[in-house]
Amino acid sequence: MDLAEHPFFVNLPEKDRNSLISVASVHRVPPETVIFDEGSSCDGLYLVLDGTVAISRRQPDGTRRFVNYAKPGVCFGEMAIIMGRTRSARATAISDCVYGVIPVGAIRPVIESGSSILVALVRIIAGHLTTTTDNYIRDIAQQENLAMLGTLVNSVLHDFKNPLMLVTLNSQLIAQEHPDPRTQVLCRTIEAQVERMSAMSMEIGEFSKSGERTVFSKVNLQELAKTFHFLNAALFEQGTPSIEIDIPPIELEAEPKKLLRVLQNIIGNAVEALSSTPAGKVTIKGSLSPEGQSVLLSISDNGPGIPPAVQKRLWEPFFTHGKAGGTGLGLSIAKAFIDAHNGSVQCISSPEKGTTFNILLPLKQTTAHVEGGRNLLNAFLASRSLQNKG
Repeated sequence: MDLAEHPFFVNLPEKDRNSLISVASVHRVPPETVIFDEGSSCDGLYLVLDGTVAISRRQPDGTRRFVNYAKPGVCFGEMAIIMGRTRSARATAISDCVYGVIPVGAIRPVIESGSSILVALVRIIAGHLTTTTDNYIRDIAQQENLAMLGTLVNSVLHDFKNPLMLVTLNSQLIAQEHPDPRTQVLCRTIEAQVERMSAMSMEIGEFSKSGERTVFSKVNLQELAKTFHFLNAALFEQGTPSIEIDIPPIELEAEPKKLLRVLQNIIGNAVEALSSTPAGKVTIKGSLSPEGQSVLLSISDNGPGIPPAVQKRLWEPFFTHGKAGGTGLGLSIAKAFIDAHNGSVQCISSPEKGTTFNILLPLKQTTAHVEGGRNLLNAFLASRSLQNKG
């Protein structure tokens, strides 16, 4: 989008529009760039031309809460202009981003000289308030749902374990006593279904525990990738699809088990998506971000891509598409664990190029523990805003 095509200028008089465009500047920044921070002085009105900007506020415990997202055609930073105060939130690019800035010194005289720009700013504020209110309502509803889910899951899973174990043992005993082919097939089917039920139970259990604190320690990503390879040797040995890992020995503060689960869920989905793709390939790469403060993990496949309608609900708990089984929690758990590491994840998908998940994780954490459950809710809301772009 060109600066002059931004919706902000549509209803302005030609004189005001030309005046503001002539003094505006256009900037291009990489992901994780802080465009402005809380408490900084107001320097102008920001107009998103490409990419997505996250608006967040710092909470008393040191974590950040995402309150809104600005996508192409949206403005942000207007409250400081209207109120004449410093910035009340942080604006951060969460993808490659292009934005325009109208200097505050140029926009204030226009505000004072007529009502057209005031109407435009009021519309922006009303839109932001509506979005923030919707996010808050979804946040509260999700908190209630998670609380009920946790109580239910803890009781059900406790009662599930012993019966499933007995079914498996009895199936194995029957297979030993009846070596005929038909019985062997039936017993293998029983055991496979029990394994499936156990995996689904574990997934629901992990989701219900996503509110537990994340405890960080030093983790070498290359060693973590080796552990993932060891635990999933069967996937690598089957040959189709092929899986390639290229991760340097980067150290970061993380919880290994949760990062392994992130890899398991996303890579597992990629492998499943390639089941009918000839010469299917999954590539996992790691690199330092340009500023050297974060690590970027990219998980790519050459599969059929994810339909736009599915992308909009990709991170939504219990949402499934094109699967015979599963709980629909795999990506929700991955997003929750990434968010608990103060990280971010973005999905880019098309039928021509396949799907890529870009995961950005800070090398150092600012607090000893992060409340993952609260961030799960932000992740859930973030997913809807991000995927609506697609």
